[in-house]
Amino acid sequence: MSLLIRRIALENFRKFRAPHEVAGLTGGLNIVIEPNETGKSTLLEAVRAALFLKHGSTTRLIRSFQPIGDNVGPQVALDFDVAGARWSLTKRFIKSASVDLSGPTGRQQGEAAEQALQALLGFEAGQQGTGFDKALHGALGLLWVAQTDGLCVEAPGSSLRDLIGATLESEAGALVGGAAFERIRARIDTQYAAYFTGRSGAPTQRLLAAQKRVAAAAETLAEAERREGLLEAAFADLDAARRQLSTLRRELENDPDAAERAGLLARLETARGAALQLATRKAEAAAAAARRDGLEDLAARHTAALERQARAQDRQQAARAELADLSAGVEAARARADTARGALATALSAREAARTALAQARAQDTAERRRAQIAAAHERLAHVAALEAERAPSMQRCARRSRRRFSKTLPRPSAKSCATALFSKPTAPASNWSAQEASRRTERRWKPASGR
Repeated sequence: MSLLIRRIALENFRKFRAPHEVAGLTGGLNIVIEPNETGKSTLLEAVRAALFLKHGSTTRLIRSFQPIGDNVGPQVALDFDVAGARWSLTKRFIKSASVDLSGPTGRQQGEAAEQALQALLGFEAGQQGTGFDKALHGALGLLWVAQTDGLCVEAPGSSLRDLIGATLESEAGALVGGAAFERIRARIDTQYAAYFTGRSGAPTQRLLAAQKRVAAAAETLAEAERREGLLEAAFADLDAARRQLSTLRRELENDPDAAERAGLLARLETARGAALQLATRKAEAAAAAARRDGLEDLAARHTAALERQARAQDRQQAARAELADLSAGVEAARARADTARGALATALSAREAARTALAQARAQDTAERRRAQIAAAHERLAHVAALEAERAPSMQRCARRSRRRFSKTLPRPSAKSCATALFSKPTAPASNWSAQEASRRTERRWKPASGR
C-alpha cells in the first residue's frame, strides 16, 4: 500500500483561524520550509487528525484543535492517492462535526466514511487520549515521525506485530528447503561470524565496539530524554500561560469597566502620540539649532574672508603703486641708459678719432725721425768723406810703398800694415776716386736704416 498526499487545507485549526492551503505536493520528497512558530507541526497534526481521529469524538486532544478563545469547529480537507487511486477527505470536529470521503467507490459520509477510511488505510479504531496512539495507526504508524518523536524508538502494537509476523512466516515457509533458503542461511552464518566467535559465542571486537557505541548512545538518549522532559515542562508552562492569557482576555471582554479602560487606553495612545510628536519636534529643534550654529559659523567665516579680501585689496593697491614707482624708475633708468649709450658712442667716436690722430702723429713722428736720421746720415757721410779726403794722401803713399816692397820680395802685406797705413795721418790730399768710393760705401751701409 502507498499513500501520497496531494493537498492539505485547514480552517479554524489552532493558529490557523483563516483558511490555509498547501497544494502542489508531488511524488518523492516534499519539504516545507518556514521560520519557527509558523505552524509546520500544526499542519502535520491536522493531517493525522483527519486520517486517524473520528469526527464525532470530543477528547481533550480534539478540543485542543480549537483556536484559543474561539468556540468554533476545526476543519481539515485532504486530497491523497492510495495505491494510485485519488481520494478526497473533508473532516470537521466539535461544532457541526462531519466527515465526507469521496473516491473510486463513490461518496460516503458519517460513520460509513470513517469505516471506509479505516479499511482503506489499515488502522484500528480506538480512543485517542492526550496524544496520538501510534499502535492504532497500523503500518503507517511506523513511518509517521513527528518533530518530538525523532529520537524515540517504540515497538509496534500487537496487531501490527501479528501482521508482520504472519507476513514473515508466510515468506519464510515459502523459502525453507530451497536454494534461496541456503543462500539466506549462508548469509546468516556470515553475519553471525562477524559478531560472534565459533561455538562459544564470544562477542567479537566489532560487537564489543558496537556495544560501546550502544552504551554511549544510551547515555546520549538519557540526556536527550532529560532535556525533552525539561522542554515538555516548558511547553506545558507555555500552554498554561496561553490559557491564562485567554482567560484574562475573556475577562477583559466581559469587564464592566471596559469602556473606561478603553478610554484610558485611548488617552494613553494620545499621550504616546503627543510624546512622539514632542520628541520629533525636539529633534527638529535640535537639527534647526545645529543648522543655525552652522550658518553662524559660516557667517563668521564669510566675515573673516571679507576682511582678508579687503586686506588683500589694500596690499594689491600698495603693490600697484610700488609697481608704478618701479615702472617710472625703470623708464628713468632706460633714459639714463640711452643717454649713457649716446655718451658711450661719442666717447667711442672720440677714441677712434684719437686713435687715428695718434696713428697719424706716430706716422709723422716716424717720418720726422727718418728725416732726422737721414740728415744725420748725410752729415756723417759728409764727415766721412772729409775724413777720407784728408787721409787719401797717406793711403796713396802706403800703396806706393807696398808696391815697391812687392816688387822686391813679393811679400803679401799684412792687415796691420794696411791698417796703419790707412789710419795714419795723410800727407797729401785724397783723389777724387777714393772720395766717391767712400761715399758709395756709406750709402750702402745706411740703406737698410732708411728702409726701416
